[in-house]
Amino acid sequence: MTRRAPFPSGLPILRITLLVAAGAVFFYFWAIGMVHPGSPGFESPTPHGEGVSTPKYLERFASRGDTPEVHASTAYAHGRGGLTAFWYGGTREGARDVAIYQSRLDGGQWDQPRVVVDRKQMKSQLNRHIRKLGNPIVYQHPDGRLWLFFVTVSVGGWAGSSISMVESTDNGQSWSRARRLVTSPFLNLSTLVKGSAFRYADGTIGLPVYHEFIGKFGEMLRIGADGRILGKTRFTSGRHALQPEIAIVGRERAVGVLRYAGDAPRRVLYMLSDDAGRTWSQPQKIHLPNPDSAVDVLALGSGRLVGVFNDIEQARWRLVLGVSDNLGKDWRTVKVLEQQQDANDVNRYQFSYPWMLRSADGDFHLLYSWNRTRIKHIEFNQSWLEQAAASSVAAAPGENRPR
Repeated sequence: MTRRAPFPSGLPILRITLLVAAGAVFFYFWAIGMVHPGSPGFESPTPHGEGVSTPKYLERFASRGDTPEVHASTAYAHGRGGLTAFWYGGTREGARDVAIYQSRLDGGQWDQPRVVVDRKQMKSQLNRHIRKLGNPIVYQHPDGRLWLFFVTVSVGGWAGSSISMVESTDNGQSWSRARRLVTSPFLNLSTLVKGSAFRYADGTIGLPVYHEFIGKFGEMLRIGADGRILGKTRFTSGRHALQPEIAIVGRERAVGVLRYAGDAPRRVLYMLSDDAGRTWSQPQKIHLPNPDSAVDVLALGSGRLVGVFNDIEQARWRLVLGVSDNLGKDWRTVKVLEQQQDANDVNRYQFSYPWMLRSADGDFHLLYSWNRTRIKHIEFNQSWLEQAAASSVAAAPGENRPR
């Protein structure tokens, strides 16, 4: 029998080293060093002149308890007072029966939720194994087209996620075949979505995303009108910042807040851009507590913001509505939305993952996970918000300081 010459012992190690080095260089240029298209400026925020009106504040449930658990709601407004919401629901988070549901508010009533996307459907359309589904995000184009982004996982936990999307041209009555967004050179893994998408002046879309593989950090995807990714901007590095939410304040200015997953003291992370998102300030902790939970904010004009957050350092048993008069650096609570605590089990009650929007008629719509069993919907107008903010002034000093 002919014997092969011994393989040089150093060659496999050299090849592996070269492959790792090449991969590292490629990843650097994709994630950090790649040249991105210049930002044309943000689309100017839509003015909402409400005038004098009677204060309005309404609470209702959008979901009906059709699944044991529901979570991560998103919505868009249409018509006068119309709203369509999406969330994922199933036996529990990450279960094989989890699907993305859709429900419509019309005439003050939410209709029966229906399945838009499920795991088996995605397995067929994406031609790959799909283990579970997660966070949906909907964006409505000015021409009425809808993009529904959502998380899919083929292997492992949420760190193995990628983002897929479907499109509707008939106000959500039907949806296109799904496709995956290519957001990372590393097997296209570990990209998740939670924050609201927004529009640039040239019609491209900004989509806040985040990573959970090895580290936890936020990024911004720039997406063309045809759905192609044109580039991305990294907000943070490290292992503690995720789920960025962006509030557009003006053509060049935006405020960003992030969920904090690090050590105590647990606080909301804050950043600012004055060049239409080309660069961002280093995220810094502000005084607002954050128990490793999502935050949502909207711009009101003149440097004012309205936000929804869990203003405690542990668990999610308290959820509040707050306002800021200085671009989100300081906040005061205007209403405690939920507060239920069990001294023996701090995680028994959970009110989290807020999603907030403002419709064309000037009303605010807030959805959030209510104890993981329902999606709650709160509607209020500018008059109610101003009245609540005015009554909160006396209690403001030090209310949301570290405790």
